[in-house]
Amino acid sequence: MKRLMLVLVVSSSAAWADPRLELEVGGGASAACLCKISPALSARLGVDFAEHFTPSVRMMTFALPGSDHHTWAVLAEFRAHTRGRFQVNGGVGLGVGAAAFNATEAGLDAEFFRISPYVNLDAGVRLMLGRWWIGANVGGMPGQRVVTAMLTVGVSPCGE
Repeated sequence: MKRLMLVLVVSSSAAWADPRLELEVGGGASAACLCKISPALSARLGVDFAEHFTPSVRMMTFALPGSDHHTWAVLAEFRAHTRGRFQVNGGVGLGVGAAAFNATEAGLDAEFFRISPYVNLDAGVRLMLGRWWIGANVGGMPGQRVVTAMLTVGVSPCGE
């Protein structure tokens, strides 16, 4: 029994001791109230531990739906995924972002920025092709009432 526990501890430690770098970019659409659709871009850098958990940093930008204004966000993200060739994944990100608004719509001749906290939630699937993957994720930012859909391409350059 003691040997079995030792084998389990050593094998689980080995999985945690072999982290893999992940790089991912994505493009898609964002929509507020599902009425106006605008382009969205995302880039993520993370470290995969134990082939399931990936703390990451994500940068996102998208046009505010229904306007010419853009916003960006930088998020600390925690992701989880299954193993295998076909993987289910999901993540939650917390960070800050800024939106630029042109106040002429309100009768003022000015532009201002608003920096606010961002929360991003998403879930999706990805198909592993060796070190590379392609995927699709759907998510959103509840505080901003924005829904996003992204197609992603990623690579784990130091692994497998």
